[in-house]
Amino acid sequence: WIGVALTAAGLAILAATLGNAADSKHADWTAGTLVAYTGALTVLALLCCSAVTDDPPRAGPVLGVAAGLLWGASDVSIKALSGRLGDLGLAVLVHPLALVILVLSLIGLVVSARSLQLGPVVPVIAITTAVGNVVTIASGPIVFGEPMPDSTGGAVLRIAAFALVCAAAALTPGPVDPDIRSGRPSPAASTP
Repeated sequence: WIGVALTAAGLAILAATLGNAADSKHADWTAGTLVAYTGALTVLALLCCSAVTDDPPRAGPVLGVAAGLLWGASDVSIKALSGRLGDLGLAVLVHPLALVILVLSLIGLVVSARSLQLGPVVPVIAITTAVGNVVTIASGPIVFGEPMPDSTGGAVLRIAAFALVCAAAALTPGPVDPDIRSGRPSPAASTP
């Protein structure tokens, strides 16, 4: 719960420091930067998925990270494509990014569903949300060239808030079920 509270506080501070700096920047992106960023997030998500095959106690949280990465990559693609809405109109529905958004969202949904099955639910939800928010927020300056605050205090506050969200995600591991670690079936699993 501390991690959830820290995530909320960090996101609130980030929102408060945005002002109107990012109002129209989402149209300013290059295909190479977008592909590199979303590609890196997707590869990291796949690495997370492959890392939990032999470690059930941490499988839920790690898959939660993977789902957050996939949904974050989808969100970044949505932001990029939404910048083209004025130019393309309904043609955005057949733009190649629309397929990327669909695939990343659907795979993220499957990975998220599995993460919730392996649980614990509240920490997994917090981790998924924090990771998705972190990578989406980070895409602002990295992919879309959104400016940092002009004042030193504002820049420090925004970086500190971003670090707070990252730290909160790290502080939100799920509790370990001793029955899973020992290989014994848990009481909940044995009830019909």
